[in-house]
Amino acid sequence: MGFTFFKKNEEVVKQHNISNSSSNRSRTKMVAQPLSKNPSFSKSIKTLTTKACHERLSFSRTHFQRLAEENAEIAKKGKYLNNQGNIIDIGQSLDYSIQNSKHYHHSKSINPPSDNATHDTRMFVCYGLTVKAALKLVKHGGKHVGVLNSAHATKPGEKFLSGCLSLESCICRGSLLWPCLTQFENKKNTIYTINKSDEFSLSPSSCAIYSPDVPIIRKDALQADMLDEYQKVSFVSLPPPNAFELADDKLVRSALKKHIYRALCI
Repeated sequence: MGFTFFKKNEEVVKQHNISNSSSNRSRTKMVAQPLSKNPSFSKSIKTLTTKACHERLSFSRTHFQRLAEENAEIAKKGKYLNNQGNIIDIGQSLDYSIQNSKHYHHSKSINPPSDNATHDTRMFVCYGLTVKAALKLVKHGGKHVGVLNSAHATKPGEKFLSGCLSLESCICRGSLLWPCLTQFENKKNTIYTINKSDEFSLSPSSCAIYSPDVPIIRKDALQADMLDEYQKVSFVSLPPPNAFELADDKLVRSALKKHIYRALCI
């Protein structure tokens, strides 16, 4: 039995080469030693934790509430002041997005585009904020960027006005999607009233709202600096199935398949 020590990314690892007498083959077992015993690692973790705490504290709920109020005022006035001191008019663009937002009832069948042409499809997985990712796609030549908003089932923007950190709240802080959704809040037989019914008390329906060319006015949803010029991105707002309430793999997979299919068709 032989032992070898080596260092990798500040982690001390012990390698055991154990001989198997019955088969004359060897196998390797990697055992990680406690990182807390490594002084340099402990110091770096302490620094990172302190930095993370400062960053987390700098984005308070009060800060997000103020941003939500600013967005509501910008939507009302149809303009905002960028960091260069210039007034940016978004009135017409926002009116277009609101007026052309379309509701899809859960009972309505949605078919994929009839275009038979083949397309070069590439998929990327990245870690980042939704608004920043959408802006990056626009910057790199995206002609019509679409974003799936994991929407709240019964309230537009969820707790956007109270400074929540949910995906939908972040999207509403970075863009002017919220007024596109609020117009459906009290309409009969639409997403928010339907999902409040007993029929969908466990898991929301597959009702959806498509909002085209919504103005994005901020660089991100946290620090939220204003863009010098707003960009346009389209959104599909669709509540996800409630896996906890459905509590069955088959039901959850079936609901997810239906919701994803409808989102892609829209």
